[in-house]
Amino acid sequence: MRNGTYYVQVRVTPEEKAAFVKKAELCHTPEHTVLLHFLTGYTLAEQPPEEFWKLNSLLLRVTLLIGQIWLNKNTQSEKQKLKYYKAEHQLNKSYLSAFHKIRFADPNYGDGSNN
Repeated sequence: MRNGTYYVQVRVTPEEKAAFVKKAELCHTPEHTVLLHFLTGYTLAEQPPEEFWKLNSLLLRVTLLIGQIWLNKNTQSEKQKLKYYKAEHQLNKSYLSAFHKIRFADPNYGDGSNN
């Protein structure tokens, strides 16, 4: 593998090389970065599929639109503004929790069990 102007030579079997390259492709990370992560003991997570990013975009858009309704000057009553504020806050919290659980492949993220 090549990193800048330096070479890293490692003897591996063809099966190990194929598994290593496949892991780098699944993580969308350069091979030298994957090697450094393995050497330091860092756990690599695969990138989510393309559908995840589309869903992420849509959920974020809904959250932002509710926030814009809440901040709209034409909203008459404070009770109605408070309703939209609470909905935006709760949706944003749920969105971030789901995003981190999927993105970092940690089903217990944010539950207090990984402190």
